[in-house]
Amino acid sequence: MNVRVMVAIACLCLSACASAPQPEVNARYSVVFGIVSKPDQKPLVVDRITDMIPLNSDGSMPRIAARVEAPDAAPFLLSYVVYRRDTASGKYVQTETSPTWRIKSNPPPATAFIRPDFLDGVFLGKYRFEIFVNERLDSTLHFSVVPSGT
Repeated sequence: MNVRVMVAIACLCLSACASAPQPEVNARYSVVFGIVSKPDQKPLVVDRITDMIPLNSDGSMPRIAARVEAPDAAPFLLSYVVYRRDTASGKYVQTETSPTWRIKSNPPPATAFIRPDFLDGVFLGKYRFEIFVNERLDSTLHFSVVPSGT
């Protein structure tokens, strides 16, 4: 083979490798955790990003939430689990789990807003809020619920 042809092929191969970067194959989903002061109003947004949540003055639980957004327009599966730390054993105990939802974009990007209910009646303490995307753990928030005024 001619040397010039080999050099031309090598240059073509190198220029192909130096082309524009490709999008990341496993792009992470955007997850924002925080408090929602008006959970029944749209658009649903997190008002205050925090990991320390004071009880409301009437003793009720403020709404912790997560806004999950896809890196593209593709649908995704979404679920969550909430754990509360048992003060006696120090271990986390599952208190709430969600069904798995299929989130579609309309219009893109696909976005979801989730709020646990905390139905077990215990509010004060340390918690772990885990977000699963496409049935894999994507994000975790460790947070504490403290008495109001703290």
